Amino acid sequence: MSTAEYSVTVLNRSGETQNYILLGGSNVLAKSTRVSSPNGEAKFDVTDPNVTYYVSTGDYDVGTAVDLSESPPFAMIDFTKARSGQTMAAVTHNNDGTFSSYEI
Repeated sequence: MSTAEYSVTVLNRSGETQNYILLGGSNVLAKSTRVSSPNGEAKFDVTDPNVTYYVSTGDYDVGTAVDLSESPPFAMIDFTKARSGQTMAAVTHNNDGTFSSYEI
């Protein structure tokens, strides 16, 4: 399976400092800690065969399996819905704890 390079940005508008994780399937691929609000952002650049990613909050180590049904709210980023060649997406973590729909 070939790999692609993707970039996912999380804008922290939650009102609190957050730890963000990026998951490919159920495994943590990357984490970004102590992202401030209201103007902080976490940027994840990944080379991975996945085309669907999940962003959530939490303090997990890279490689940890996370059950999304038991995690806080999360955002799903599905690059299969992107135009050809589009490899960047952004989501916003809102002050009510939810994540916005992603923008590609």
